[in-house]
Amino acid sequence: MSRSLHTRPRAVLAYERVREPYAGRNAGDTRCSAAAARSLRRAGMVPAQLPEAGGVSYPKLPAIRQAKTRPGYLHPATPTDIVEVIDALGDEVVYGLRSIELAQARPGTRGRLIFGSFALPDRILLYEVRRPPWTIRASPDPTDIMRMTEAGARVAAEPVAGVTTVEWPGETLKWFFLLDVLLHELGHHHAQQYRRRFRSRALRTKDHEAYAQQFARIHRRRLGSTGS
Repeated sequence: MSRSLHTRPRAVLAYERVREPYAGRNAGDTRCSAAAARSLRRAGMVPAQLPEAGGVSYPKLPAIRQAKTRPGYLHPATPTDIVEVIDALGDEVVYGLRSIELAQARPGTRGRLIFGSFALPDRILLYEVRRPPWTIRASPDPTDIMRMTEAGARVAAEPVAGVTTVEWPGETLKWFFLLDVLLHELGHHHAQQYRRRFRSRALRTKDHEAYAQQFARIHRRRLGSTGS
């Protein structure tokens, strides 16, 4: 059974589109070139034999933009770190993603620490953070404490002083951003991209978060324990 251009597997579609993002939908379809050749022959003309394209077609990665950090802040992961991760993940994960932006910090809301976000339709923002150790005046959300602890952070609450101290030994903060924050936001992008919803959320907020968490968990296992 022949396969429609519209029903190609995700991996095949992503492989082609990240390499030729502006090509027409029929680009690379041999049926189109064969039909054109038949038309020329019917008109009494012989189509020239075009040379085969040489070389390797490399993927068009999303643009990685880095904003200048404010005094006392840093971006834990560099653009080079990010490129290595998305290159290891493959075309299907980054298909349709326009940019990954290392941006200035965004205030947390309702006790949540905001490390990154996905901006419709095709941007991921990773926010700068204060240089460790962190002294957090409000009590962090339990979910944030669990995420940081699992990533190797040392979290100590001081109820009397009303503060929480977070230390990041070695490169644990960098790997937290790469294997937790970045993968989580890529999960949000993946949910949107393959449901073809570009201007509105493809899932309810609760389901979107669950999808991103599961996506990050699966691909963290794929990448292994490089950052541990």
